[in-house]
Amino acid sequence: MTQIVKEVASEAEFSAVIDCLWDSYYNPYTPFMNILFPVFSATEEGYAAAVSDSKARLWSYHKGDPTSHWIYVTDNSGKVFSGAHWNFHEVSPYVNGVPKLKETWHPEGQGQEFATHILNQVYGFRGKRMWRPHAQLDMMFTYPAQRRKGYGSLLMKWGMDIAERMGVEVLVEASDQGIHLYKKFGFRTIDKVAVDSLIDNPSNTWRRYESDLKDLMFWWMWKPHGGIYEEGKTDLPWVAKLHE
Repeated sequence: MTQIVKEVASEAEFSAVIDCLWDSYYNPYTPFMNILFPVFSATEEGYAAAVSDSKARLWSYHKGDPTSHWIYVTDNSGKVFSGAHWNFHEVSPYVNGVPKLKETWHPEGQGQEFATHILNQVYGFRGKRMWRPHAQLDMMFTYPAQRRKGYGSLLMKWGMDIAERMGVEVLVEASDQGIHLYKKFGFRTIDKVAVDSLIDNPSNTWRRYESDLKDLMFWWMWKPHGGIYEEGKTDLPWVAKLHE
């Protein structure tokens, strides 16, 4: 059957897409999952509870955010092969500055403080640059058995077509696995970012989380509307803003 991209329209579809997200990010394991969706008990029950919590939380965010679009690849059977989350901002959420976040899904304590510390770095880095209308690929994932079948390109084209019609620049924070695909769609690396988790007198809990994120890096990739970034030639709008 021909594979197509569909946008999530029901909570049942959404649940199936998030199942794909979990299987993808656990094969191989992506340490950032423990920041976003912590598993508090190393049992099948603990894992199931974390999946259930993530579905409720992400569905709530999605329903309350008009910029949020969850999409997936299927063959009309309804089965999910691959999925992605895009945001399309007609007005930048950072136009009035970068809000300070407090993570709430860890219990009070050093785990919550660590997650808050890391998330504010990621969002702070993004917010200082994306002060104009823009599109962002937030997540992309594929069931391990369905990889290398072109599904990522289908999900990318869906979002890039919308960004082109909007006339906006596009951002993705890439892992090393995704860089090649994003380059095919005209993205270029602007910065390589290493997360800083160092504090004075860390507790053992902090050290455990820090160890899980050891050597975590991501590549901040950007595509201006109507072209491709060329170092020394393409104007970087956030640099110009600093000098206004």
